[in-house]
Amino acid sequence: MEKHMRIQAIFDALSHDFPKKALHLSTKAMKKYPEFQIFQALNALSLLRIGQQKKALEMCENLKKNIPTDQDVLNVLQLVFKELNMENEIVKIFENALKKMPNDEELVKNWFFSMVRINNIIGQQKAAMNLQKTFGRRKYYYWAVMSLQLFEIIDMDENERLLFRTLAYRLAMKMVEENNELYKLSSSEELHLYINVLLSFGKVEDVINILESDFGKRFMDVDLLRLKLDLLFKLEKWTLLFSQCRDHIDCGNNDWKIFNMHIISALNLATFDISSSIILDLVDYYRKKKEEFRFSPNFYLAFLKLSFTVPYFQTFAIKTSCFENLRFFVGKLERNDQIVFLADIKAFCNEVGLKEIKKRNYVEVLKNVEKFEYFINYYELKDENAWIVFSSRLIQEYKDSLFLDNDLGFVDNQYGDDFLILAVHALFNVFFTTHKQGYLIEAILLLEIGLLHSKHNFQFKLLLIRLYSMIAFSIYQSLSIKQIQYDTLSYVFLTKCSNYYPSKSLQDELKATKTIYLSNIREVPEMLVLAYENGSYSNISNFIEFGIRLNNSIWRHVLKYELLHLSYLIDDNLLCEIIENNGFTQEKYYDNRDFNIMSNFGAFESESIRVKSRITSMPDENWLKIQNFKMSFLSLLTSGTFEDIKLKFKSRELLLPGLKNDILSEFETQMISLLRIFLYLLIEDADQNIYNFQENKLKEWIERNFVISFLNSVDYDHTILEHLVFLFESCKSIILFENFVKKYLKTHEKLYLESDRLKQIVRKFYNDIILSVSLLKEKVSINATEFIDMFEPNFELFKINKCFVLTKIEKINESRRNSLDNLDYITYNIKF
Repeated sequence: MEKHMRIQAIFDALSHDFPKKALHLSTKAMKKYPEFQIFQALNALSLLRIGQQKKALEMCENLKKNIPTDQDVLNVLQLVFKELNMENEIVKIFENALKKMPNDEELVKNWFFSMVRINNIIGQQKAAMNLQKTFGRRKYYYWAVMSLQLFEIIDMDENERLLFRTLAYRLAMKMVEENNELYKLSSSEELHLYINVLLSFGKVEDVINILESDFGKRFMDVDLLRLKLDLLFKLEKWTLLFSQCRDHIDCGNNDWKIFNMHIISALNLATFDISSSIILDLVDYYRKKKEEFRFSPNFYLAFLKLSFTVPYFQTFAIKTSCFENLRFFVGKLERNDQIVFLADIKAFCNEVGLKEIKKRNYVEVLKNVEKFEYFINYYELKDENAWIVFSSRLIQEYKDSLFLDNDLGFVDNQYGDDFLILAVHALFNVFFTTHKQGYLIEAILLLEIGLLHSKHNFQFKLLLIRLYSMIAFSIYQSLSIKQIQYDTLSYVFLTKCSNYYPSKSLQDELKATKTIYLSNIREVPEMLVLAYENGSYSNISNFIEFGIRLNNSIWRHVLKYELLHLSYLIDDNLLCEIIENNGFTQEKYYDNRDFNIMSNFGAFESESIRVKSRITSMPDENWLKIQNFKMSFLSLLTSGTFEDIKLKFKSRELLLPGLKNDILSEFETQMISLLRIFLYLLIEDADQNIYNFQENKLKEWIERNFVISFLNSVDYDHTILEHLVFLFESCKSIILFENFVKKYLKTHEKLYLESDRLKQIVRKFYNDIILSVSLLKEKVSINATEFIDMFEPNFELFKINKCFVLTKIEKINESRRNSLDNLDYITYNIKF
């Protein structure tokens, strides 16, 4: 009893992130119970959690020699080896245990789930086959088939894959044998698995026959129905596809895929028989169905492909989705037809305004009209005045739409919020035409007013983040996104953020954003285990794909380098994050960032607001390679030796020859250029010609970049902030290089003297930057008077006052001053 209480206490300490306490408890328990391996295993895990990897590994190696078979011990060892990226050791400890206890069913099952957790498909398949052959249970049979089927999604020799595919097929055939009651299919999940095996062999016809049979219809679900339609499409069975879609529509099925396939099959049938009236019949069929599907957008989208855009608009103009659903079709119209369409929907809108009792319905129609106005006339609004007139009209329509009724709750958005979004988009375009920052401030104040009345409008927040970033204001904490969205949305406010806002609070935000990847490592393996236990075979491949996409997310690696860069700037160290290399790790990256989250109403071929409002380019794989070079070199300058540098960069591939750097900003490009000069000076010091060439490049670099050119700028914005961070980072990196040369290269007289000269240049320029920052602090404030005068006529309508405008402007001014104050984090760590 006491032993179990001690074990639980250690587990509790570890789960609550108190590894030192766990180490203390496990050490005491080891002394009292030296024969119990569980305390040694927990001691190893505790050592690992406090950063003593070597001692933890030694403890595990000692345990391995005794070949543990206890389930708890094996599970803890599995955790240790998993965190140490030693997947093969997990396989070994289970294989050794099974040699001692080959008939222990729980041990074999634990082996299977251990392989599932680390996504070791080969080990999983061996364990599943062992379970099936030794214990013969029904579920183990399906686990074996599923494990064999997973070889389809991993990289391997094609001959090997064919071998496993054939074995899976032979096992799957027993699922449909009449006299095989033990393994016979009995659920839709098992049918999914069986069909996937057949499709791996390319037996499409067989799958269709199964799905058409009474047996297939008994276990039919939405996914299987969609699969059947896709297979009929693939085999070009147009008659069967047409009739099946018709049957589903007649039964009231409202799935867009069914409507779409219905039309596609009809068009293909008409192609083969030009005398056929099938298209006309289909149009007539849809007209007759209008009453039955009168509130179904999917039905009307289908009808749209056979009909016209205006009737669709008239039917669904009060729906938010109307614009997005119609946009593609309107975009395909000729310019003259677009103008006619716009005139028709405006006329319809006027009719609605005259007869509609509910003002909110008129607002919904008008919003869609204005979106099409923006979309169709995007290139006609060419100058500042045209955009201002359009924006002013939208602002007026937003005013008119406020407080239409008392139905809206505290968390609801106002009906006319889209008017405000369109107005802000128009102001963006005015700014990009004129480069007058006042238009951005006006847009910010409008969105702040919008948030006052629609506190949870996500589009308002996204636009504010972009606007505030453009005027050097940090707002990354305000978006309030869910953890699952960190991988898809946090790029909006954290892309290359260390170039602009070097601060401790940003460091905390970056660390918080990484939590989804830690959760993925913990949770996806357990979801897979549950899927096997519950027989949810259709979900297993999806869970694995989800785990792989997150584990290999490009944004995860971008965050890694952002944290390393920030650590270098403000903490004066470079602590490398170990990205767990497990069974979900692949060599390629997955880009999960949602670049379409921001509303966009412009013409298809135009550069969207979501792109134009970015303050920097989006990092890609090339950017990661460049950052790997940068942080590796800086790390060696910080804590490595001259020999380490020569060994690391022995291969010229790491110098990134010919790599495109168009994803770098001007300042990023210059920083990489500086580091490459440093590297060549170090590793090519024996070649006098190369050394002289690089020395001249360094002098040119200093002449070009050690210039303060922003004090006369009219507006303070993100480019000035990035420039300042770059200048301070350059000083820091040059001093780091000088210290490295003084420490390791005293015998290289020329380089030694050159580094000393560099230090003197940096010292003088550093003082100039400090003075410039102090001067900037006096210039960054925005005068609120212009904007108070602009909004004063609408104070009562918007339910704001002079204080509201003053507060928002002062908030901007304070953040700008803080952004300059944050530079102190860098200057504190520049030591001459």
